Amino acid sequence: MQHNKSSRFSGSLILASLALLVVLVVDFFTPLGIAVGVLYVVCFFLVSRESRKVILTFAAVTIFLTLLKLAVFADPETSYMAYANRGISVAAIVLLGIISLRHRKLWEELNAQRTSHIKELEEMLFVTSHKVRRPISTCLGLMQLIDNTKPVDMAELRKIIEHLKENALELDNFTRELTKFIYEIQQKNRDHESTSVETEDRLVNM
Repeated sequence: MQHNKSSRFSGSLILASLALLVVLVVDFFTPLGIAVGVLYVVCFFLVSRESRKVILTFAAVTIFLTLLKLAVFADPETSYMAYANRGISVAAIVLLGIISLRHRKLWEELNAQRTSHIKELEEMLFVTSHKVRRPISTCLGLMQLIDNTKPVDMAELRKIIEHLKENALELDNFTRELTKFIYEIQQKNRDHESTSVETEDRLVNM
C-alpha cells in the first residue's frame, strides 16, 4: 500500500513537471501581453497533496518561470497589462500555495486522528486477548478438575474454589479497567469528531 502511494505521488510530480514544461514552451511562444503564465496555477493543483517541501519548491519554480519571460522579453515599450498579467499570475500562485499548505496540514490532522483511533482499538484488542484469555483458561482448567471422574477432597476443592475466586476477581478488575478505557476512548472520539467535522468543513469551504 505504501509503495503504491509513493508511486502515485511520483506520478503526480512527473505529470506536474511535464505540464510545467508544456506551459513554459507555450508561454515563451506567446506574446507577452497574453496571460499564459496563469496556466502555471493549473499545474500547481497536481502537487497539492505532496509534502510541504515539494509544494514550496514547486511554488518557487512556478513563480520564477512566470517572471522569467517578463525578465527576458520586457522592453520600454511593454504595456502595463503585461506586468499586470504577470503580477496576477504570481499572486494566484502564492494564494494557491498557501491554500495547498493549509489543505495539506488539515489532511495530516485528520490522518493523525484516524491513526490514533486505530492504535487505540489495536491496544484494546491486545489487552483484551491477553488479560481475558489467561484467567478464563485457568478457570476452565480448574472446572475440568472438578468435572473429572476422580473424586476431589474438601481441601483440594477449597484450593480450586480459591483459585476460581482469584481469577474471577482478576476478570472483574479487568472489566472495570476496560470500561474506563472505552469511556476514555469515547470521550476522545467525541472531541476528535467535533474537530474532524470542523476540519472537514474547512476543507470543503477552501
